[in-house]
Amino acid sequence: MKLRKNWTKMRRDRRADIGIGTMIVFIAMVLVAAVAAAVLISTANQVREQATSTGDQAIGNVASGFVRESVLGSTTGQALTTITIDVRLAAGSPPINFDNVVVEWTYGATSLIMPFETGTNHFEAAVTAGVSSYKTWTTYQILGPGDMVTITITGVSVAPLSHLVIKILPALGQPCLVDLQTPEYYPTTSGSWVVLA
Repeated sequence: MKLRKNWTKMRRDRRADIGIGTMIVFIAMVLVAAVAAAVLISTANQVREQATSTGDQAIGNVASGFVRESVLGSTTGQALTTITIDVRLAAGSPPINFDNVVVEWTYGATSLIMPFETGTNHFEAAVTAGVSSYKTWTTYQILGPGDMVTITITGVSVAPLSHLVIKILPALGQPCLVDLQTPEYYPTTSGSWVVLA
């Protein structure tokens, strides 16, 4: 009899049902929070990786490039026929492969884009000082920190008092601009060198 009363009392007691319902709601909230946290963490990682990549590219584009040291011209009669430009890497620039460098030449109505090679409408380059020990210029044509290179442009004919624009363009980074006005006259001896910049 007592057992029956206890059983009846227990059947009417709804506290356990409420506890189970509360537990199910709590577990559902924890699962939803875990899924939301996973999505947020994944998104944050993607944003961080993209920001790092963008920052690296921006640094490379700003820091990469050349610094001009000097510009000389060799004369034949009253025309410049050869121009040499000494350049080195800009501060913070990574090494630059000259196979990926072009020179844009603008003189009067003439505009040329010259690759680094031999032949017509080209430029040549040779290291003049401080070749880094980790590479050989004649094999890889890579300009490293501390190196200086002489870029030689041949097969041109520039008259006195001419406006000349030369851009040295690496694959990535800032162009090196040489914007100059040639002198009023050139030395009469062919093969003489004049300082242009």
